[in-house]
Amino acid sequence: MSLFVHESLFSMSSDDPFNSVERSLQFVGAFEAELLLELMLRHWGHPCANDRAFRNDLLETVSEILIASSSGEVFIEGLLAQDMNLVSAAWFIEKTAINDADGELRAEWADRLRRAIPSCFVNEDEFHDDDVV
Repeated sequence: MSLFVHESLFSMSSDDPFNSVERSLQFVGAFEAELLLELMLRHWGHPCANDRAFRNDLLETVSEILIASSSGEVFIEGLLAQDMNLVSAAWFIEKTAINDADGELRAEWADRLRRAIPSCFVNEDEFHDDDVV
């Protein structure tokens, strides 16, 4: 299956008011964000994937991370606040959930996610127009 990514998603300057975090904030309130998060949890074997309350709480926390990022707070070293997105926010939450009973399993899920979708952890200004397929 070939995935077409429109080049305008990667041609934004760092001072663009409609950057990754802003696009993610608009998306996170949609049903599709809930669906995407559930599919991510299930596909990469999250230990709480079947827990609806957990998924709802995670999505709410993702929203909070995105709001803080839109105000300039950096959560992931090497990733600009303006480049935070739903995937990287979920990764951050789960990677730092070490105090939970399932903390180790949640961190393993986060590792699998980051290996599978590394482009969600790269600053937009690192993409070049010739990298778009």
